[in-house]
Amino acid sequence: FVVNSAGDLPGIGSTSRCDSEIFTPGDQCTLRAALRATNATPGTDTITFNLLPSTPGCDSATGRCVINLFQPLPDITEGVTITGPGPDKLSVNRFGAGMTTNFRVFTVRAPDSVTLSGLTISGGNVGAVNEIGGGVLADGGNLNITNSMISSNIAAAGGAIASGVNHMGTIDISNSLIVGNGATGNGGISGGGAIIVISGAVNVTNTIIFGNSASDTRGGAIHNLSGSLMITNSTITQNGAGKGLGHGVYGSATVKSTIIARNLSGPDVEGSYSSSGFNVIGNRGNSTGFTQPTDQTGTATVLDPKLVDMTIFGFPSPAQPLCTSPALEKGTSVGLTGQLTTD
Repeated sequence: FVVNSAGDLPGIGSTSRCDSEIFTPGDQCTLRAALRATNATPGTDTITFNLLPSTPGCDSATGRCVINLFQPLPDITEGVTITGPGPDKLSVNRFGAGMTTNFRVFTVRAPDSVTLSGLTISGGNVGAVNEIGGGVLADGGNLNITNSMISSNIAAAGGAIASGVNHMGTIDISNSLIVGNGATGNGGISGGGAIIVISGAVNVTNTIIFGNSASDTRGGAIHNLSGSLMITNSTITQNGAGKGLGHGVYGSATVKSTIIARNLSGPDVEGSYSSSGFNVIGNRGNSTGFTQPTDQTGTATVLDPKLVDMTIFGFPSPAQPLCTSPALEKGTSVGLTGQLTTD
């Protein structure tokens, strides 16, 4: 299915208009209609985009396109691979409703694998009590998020991404940027400004997580409530937790070749960790586990990773180590889930 319209007005793009076999000139296939079509088609389908600079909703100068949603997208109930042109070229936003109606951007309830790639996902808001996953909720099957930016989403827990209560699959997040999301809850299921792990397994690889907040609780970037969490070759910085517990990561995790430092004043991590080495932890607080010979950690004397901004997906991100950084040349390309070929 090929999306050729950035619109989301009611009535634009029926299921049939997304069928490439009967597509005729002038037909419009929206993302909403394409999702309806994939849900109605057994097996794993693909959704790609053919949005020209002249397409309404696209900037003719930059070629960047924005799909502003007026209502929640259909839950994804069948396997699908959604491949955008890049997070600097395509945004899917909850902004069409004029910021008066709250809903998340993607809800995944498919028993099969779902891939979201090459997108910016932003503006989702499900900040009500116990509502989770402002940008993406995975509550079934396996979800792969790659080459994407997830920004400015809000939920009670897991501002950007949440593994749902019934989700016993795996969420793989790789080669992505998760920035400026927030968890607003202060009771029940809460925390994880960027990610909350409620069940199943979440693997974060080669990803930068910064500028997220858990306003009244713990896990400024990630809160592992009761699932399995692996973090490898990633940078987690400038996040904050209102209770001062795990400004970067709260809960157990296996961590390798990762920088968790320069989050808000206080411990960057809180919990029991299994280290596979090559980590830079700014303030480990009372956490245990970062004892490998290649680990570098600070406590009251904070270890500064000395990072400066580099441009990623057109966005300034604190990821580049200075020549005096303790992280420089101290990582490894052998990750927890395989060998990395791109840093």
